[in-house]
Amino acid sequence: MKTKLTNEDWEWLEEKYGKLLHHISYRIGGDKITNDHDDSYQELSIAIMDTVEMFDRTTKKPFAQYKHTSHFDKYLKTVLWNRKNNLGVKIKRREPLRRQISINEQLVKDKVHSPIHSFEPFGNEEFDDELRDMVSEIQKDGRTIKPNGGLNINRLCRNTGKSKSEIKYTIQRLERKLQSYNEE
Repeated sequence: MKTKLTNEDWEWLEEKYGKLLHHISYRIGGDKITNDHDDSYQELSIAIMDTVEMFDRTTKKPFAQYKHTSHFDKYLKTVLWNRKNNLGVKIKRREPLRRQISINEQLVKDKVHSPIHSFEPFGNEEFDDELRDMVSEIQKDGRTIKPNGGLNINRLCRNTGKSKSEIKYTIQRLERKLQSYNEE
């Protein structure tokens, strides 16, 4: 039995668990650019919907029959805290990269509505098309960044259709271009 959440059901969930959602969202952490409160709140809201769907499948009862049970309450809270921990781990993995590169927030605000090909993410640095494409590919696929902050060359090869030597050469050029950002 699969039930869709109605607006009234969602409003009930938000009224009952809204403060908890906000509390957990603030505890997830991150920064304003990579993961803010709204992103975390949205992730947790999706976790609630997934939990309700799972309960519908396993209990074979409509939402109205189990929403007041302590089993559902405890399970939902466990899911929310587990989701918080999982999101926190992902943010923590990217911390070495965030420490290496600081993005000027005003620059991001000014350029956020510009097309990606005109976006210069590192201030006044001039990038040729090849470097701009590499930065764009890294921005599009977060899995191109390893937990240690390095780049996943095999994934970049698959995503761009270029050879390892071409990718390595482009990365070396990008590193030379951004050398001044590492000298602090």
